[in-house]
Amino acid sequence: MKIQKLFLVLILCVGILFSGCIGQQNGTENQQTDVEYINLNSDSINPLNKNITKYELSGYIPKDLKENKSIIWYEKWGNDSRPCFSDEALIEESDLIFYGTVKEVKPSVWSTYSGKTPLFLYFTYPGKRTTGGISGSWEYKSVSSSFTQDTYIYTDIVFEVDDWVMGPATEDVIISVEGGQVGKFAMQGSYANPWNFEPGDKFLVYSKDGEGGRYEIVCGGLFIVNE
Repeated sequence: MKIQKLFLVLILCVGILFSGCIGQQNGTENQQTDVEYINLNSDSINPLNKNITKYELSGYIPKDLKENKSIIWYEKWGNDSRPCFSDEALIEESDLIFYGTVKEVKPSVWSTYSGKTPLFLYFTYPGKRTTGGISGSWEYKSVSSSFTQDTYIYTDIVFEVDDWVMGPATEDVIISVEGGQVGKFAMQGSYANPWNFEPGDKFLVYSKDGEGGRYEIVCGGLFIVNE
């Protein structure tokens, strides 16, 4: 008799635990899906008709950084050379679209687990060459590595959202931009340069899901808002 009672109590406890897990899972699912989405006008890349200018990768580098001969410019292995999306394809390729004001430009970090400079770079001899293109023509030290194409410098740009176009509505959005400076190493951006962002600047941003809750700019999806 005692064994039967213990068995019933055990079944009851398991049932309570199971129902609690289901309830917690449902609550989490509701929390994840209960997000406000706003779509002002899916047929226009500038739904609020603001005065915008398409951002062009100008290769702007601060003068003091450009003239610093001790800086080693890191060139990411396997850069994405695909053409940028057309205006017509931007909406389809984006997960989040908004008008926003730059709130903060965070210090640049490496994409390594520790966020610090990869050790192998200290054992790589930097060559010298003169280059043109988006960099402008100046002699500089450069180094690249084929160890991994996922090693790069990036800078987080914190935006305060002014107007939402599409995506989950939050007050701030973190956009990760390739490029920046960490110690004696510097790297130019692929689609945007972090030195082109200053607090107070306004942009229309087309972005896609990235890592760690951050978003990345869709190629061709950055516009300067002129006031």
